[in-house]
Amino acid sequence: MPAPVATPMPGRRDDAMARLPSVSATLARRRDRDARAIDHYAQASTSGPAISSQPPRLRKRSRGVIIYLAQVRHSSYGRDSLQMLELSLASLFAHYNERQGDDVLVLHQADFTEQHRERVRAPYVGKPLSFLRLDEQRYCFTLPDHLQNANRSTWHEFPRFSVGYRHMIRFFTRCVWDLAADLGYEWVMRMDEESLLHSEIGYNLFDFMALRGLEYAFRQTAWEHGFTKNQFHTFVQAYITQDNIAPLWLLDQCDQPKSGKAFFSMRRCGELYGFYNNFFISKVSFWHKPEVQRFLDHIDREGVIYTLRWNDILWQSTAVQMFMPRRQVRRSCQTGLLCISSCASPPGDERAWLCAMLCSR
Repeated sequence: MPAPVATPMPGRRDDAMARLPSVSATLARRRDRDARAIDHYAQASTSGPAISSQPPRLRKRSRGVIIYLAQVRHSSYGRDSLQMLELSLASLFAHYNERQGDDVLVLHQADFTEQHRERVRAPYVGKPLSFLRLDEQRYCFTLPDHLQNANRSTWHEFPRFSVGYRHMIRFFTRCVWDLAADLGYEWVMRMDEESLLHSEIGYNLFDFMALRGLEYAFRQTAWEHGFTKNQFHTFVQAYITQDNIAPLWLLDQCDQPKSGKAFFSMRRCGELYGFYNNFFISKVSFWHKPEVQRFLDHIDREGVIYTLRWNDILWQSTAVQMFMPRRQVRRSCQTGLLCISSCASPPGDERAWLCAMLCSR
């Protein structure tokens, strides 16, 4: 029987809200923005048949991998990442992977020892769970050559957000696609340590994507501008002009000028309509298209992932909206399909209902 989605603790919801006014206000703003975005991007959000909780009568045919990037303790937030990973894996196998049997790959660095691997592996003996220590030279976990001697004190929000955190951004911007291709996978699904499945998924997610011609799926939205006023928008517009690109739907959110071309700016477009990519599913081949690779190369050369901490939400969302037809993008917001908690409250924590709101709204 599917496990129920977490619900507010009886008699304590108002108390929790009173103690968390900033969270309440943030959620209200996000609900407002999401409602407008869902209307505007109806084709991306609701196209295709409704999702059923019943498995389709199809054999599994798509070669996909579920990826975690693991730490023992988070390099920027200081939280117990190992325990959160264990909770996330438990929810993944209970609500999805016991039946689907997709490969699960936990990526890590030297801090994740054999003892840690054995601890995480213990409940899943004989299950498709494996570990891979990232090759630091091959898969983005080292500084680009032109930043080796950079003055890090000038970097935005350094050292609050560590070099390792910026490596992670770079990895999910460009190197995850190389890794997946090298391992022979067609699809990548990301689960972060705070990602939790709260309800049953009775069909294969990679097959669902393939059979409907989809190439990118996400669950939650995140409105982003790069923390630096108009600088991110200016960067993207300069690239559009330089490469003479006609973005497929990036400019749909912008106020159109009465004459001339639409222009990607903070004033005309507002914050970027972003995909909160702590969870996503994407087709690997899209990211190896020449026009997408040129964009990712440009980002890397400019070093802005490190110097300005522009994150992978910005880069994945921008690349998809510039180069992927909107009909191939899906926001999976049906209740009960997939709930990704951005706060990952422990069982019994009075904030758990906030996570449920994010999932089941």
